[in-house]
Amino acid sequence: KKPRLSNTIDHISKEGLENGSRLASEKTILIAVRGMCLAKNIPVAMIEVPMAFNQDIKALVPSPHIESEYLLCAIQYLKNYILRFVGTSAHGTKRLPTSSLQAVPIPLAKIEEQQLIARILHLCDRKISSLEKEITILDELFQAMLEQLMTGKISTKHLSEIHL
Repeated sequence: KKPRLSNTIDHISKEGLENGSRLASEKTILIAVRGMCLAKNIPVAMIEVPMAFNQDIKALVPSPHIESEYLLCAIQYLKNYILRFVGTSAHGTKRLPTSSLQAVPIPLAKIEEQQLIARILHLCDRKISSLEKEITILDELFQAMLEQLMTGKISTKHLSEIHL
């Protein structure tokens, strides 16, 4: 649900990791390849710390000629294209075949240009996140003031003095 992951709700034990789970290194791109979430979306994220992942996810490890942040943005851009390859498995869940994922054409520029594109898009993404947080705070303020005004806990006499 987020483009970058630095933590998760669930954590794996050392024993679980030693018994066959896979661990991806930071800057790896994780993409969901199985699950009902694929009916409408292609969940994709870059991990910022090493993370374990299960069989419903593929790890894309960029070569030295591909900037991780750029690859993340390219896949996000191509989500609707990739959705065309999602099918249904025998037991009814959605799945994205590895062969289809491997065939997705990623437009590549020189690494310096990839880095510049990625940096600009990352700054835009950070601005969006900041504005979303601001909207949440303002909505909470609105709800609190609405309750106070409707219950008469705040007098309307001095409302013209409030400047937002």
